[in-house]
Amino acid sequence: MTVSNEKDAIRQIQTFLLELHYSEGYLPAVHIDGTYGDLTREAVSLFQERNRLPVTGKVDYETWTALYQAYSLERKERMEKQRIPPDTAFPVRTGNRGEGVRLLQKMLNVLAERYHLRLRTDINGIYTYATAALVSGIQKIYDLPENGEVNAVLYAKMLRDYGYPDCIRYADNPKKGGEESEPGEK
Repeated sequence: MTVSNEKDAIRQIQTFLLELHYSEGYLPAVHIDGTYGDLTREAVSLFQERNRLPVTGKVDYETWTALYQAYSLERKERMEKQRIPPDTAFPVRTGNRGEGVRLLQKMLNVLAERYHLRLRTDINGIYTYATAALVSGIQKIYDLPENGEVNAVLYAKMLRDYGYPDCIRYADNPKKGGEESEPGEK
């Protein structure tokens, strides 16, 4: 892994820390802004303590390696179990319930943090109006119609940004599963 400058390196560290925040829960939710502030320092210190590393609040080689390994393991586990209903279940909308909705809510909150949206949704497996509002915010970022419903096109774009590598081909071919492509898309 290479980073081109200090801000990129800090953003990468913050991405690792935020993912671990959502999966482990013991780290504070850092902002991915490329600034090594107090919250990032606190999260690094907690990570170091939890992983029996010297607690300095600074990311040295040993901390970077441990952080990357923890992130990679969590990401791999997430990708293996992260699924929402298959294409035939789209659109996902207000009133839907279940494990797929809960996983979708988790993904929405991670993307909201990444894109600096103020909205968040409870991760409870119930597609509420708050979930729909957050979906509309994500749709606006992707320049898609803002209806608060998750279709296969939106989901593929979210997966791509969330870090699910197998979805890139699907995001570039949105007609799969009978979905119409959005204006300006491939």
